[in-house]
Amino acid sequence: MSDTFTVAFIIGIIMVITVAVISVLAHRADSRHDFDERQALLRGRGHQFAWYGAAVMTVVLIFLEQMSLIPTLSISAALILIMLVSMAIFMDYCIMNDALFSKGNSRKKYIPLCIGNIALYAAIIIGLANSGNQSADGYFIITLVISLLALFVNILIFIGIKSVMDSKEAAHEES
Repeated sequence: MSDTFTVAFIIGIIMVITVAVISVLAHRADSRHDFDERQALLRGRGHQFAWYGAAVMTVVLIFLEQMSLIPTLSISAALILIMLVSMAIFMDYCIMNDALFSKGNSRKKYIPLCIGNIALYAAIIIGLANSGNQSADGYFIITLVISLLALFVNILIFIGIKSVMDSKEAAHEES
């Protein structure tokens, strides 16, 4: 097996495990679909911002590709990056407006999941850097792994920021 296939297989397994863990966490929550009207509206607005962000980034990508400012081989990586950035826009907006997690479902449950994914993707990046794969496939996989790593770091940072903001707000209300 080639190094590229092995890394892609490992990334696939990690993504399946991540989806399984998220599914179990969502299934354990008694009220996983118990969003109030405010949360539903904010989630819709988050989808809207993510959609517009993806549309603008796609137009910019097409412009850059037509002007020959971006290599054709990296268009796939750029499209995956657009998808992950729009997902981050949605999640960040929903986290900051308390609309990502339903009633009774704490955002702190997702901190170990984010840390675990960050550690796994960092280990894959270190392994890829040590392998010295300089092919187009290697560039694509490194871009994908770094993008996924950045997504989970972003989610972890926004969960932390929102937790600090909520604790300051609770302390302010007590006094």
